[in-house]
Amino acid sequence: DDQRQIDEKKLDAQFHSSPAILQNCEHVEMAFKGRRDMTLFTTKRLIIVDLKGWSGKKVKYSSVPWTTVQAFGVRSAGSFMDKDSEMVIYTDIMHEPKTGDDPPKAGMAMLEQDFSKDKVDLMAIHRYLSAKCVHVGQHSAAIDVTPVPPEVLAAGPPNGPENLLNWLGGD
Repeated sequence: DDQRQIDEKKLDAQFHSSPAILQNCEHVEMAFKGRRDMTLFTTKRLIIVDLKGWSGKKVKYSSVPWTTVQAFGVRSAGSFMDKDSEMVIYTDIMHEPKTGDDPPKAGMAMLEQDFSKDKVDLMAIHRYLSAKCVHVGQHSAAIDVTPVPPEVLAAGPPNGPENLLNWLGGD
């Protein structure tokens, strides 16, 4: 389910009201949508909205605080046959609790998301994750709710190294 980038302001308004899953001080900074599912990057966490079943009336909301992210990576699309790029996020969330007689399930230690290669700025996603998750020399467990500056999300210059790398990779 390759996702494309969508207007984060609309989803910010939506998820502050119906359903109200965002905190008052939390805002959507980047948003992506596939056929049915969505991925939201907020000031406090990564939210995955997963519509279940045929009707899509059952919805699973997964919330991953940025403080749990240990590492991340992005992968650009390859040749002209490769239509998607990917993002992988590694967290310290290792398992879901055991329920009944079932053994514990693998949790959200690794989250992978596919993107349509022409519908997202993969390097903007990388810059965003770098700004949000890489805190060199900081050992505080406090959540950094500072919004990521808009220039981090802006596309690179037309003659910049990102375009050369895209050209070399066939993107």
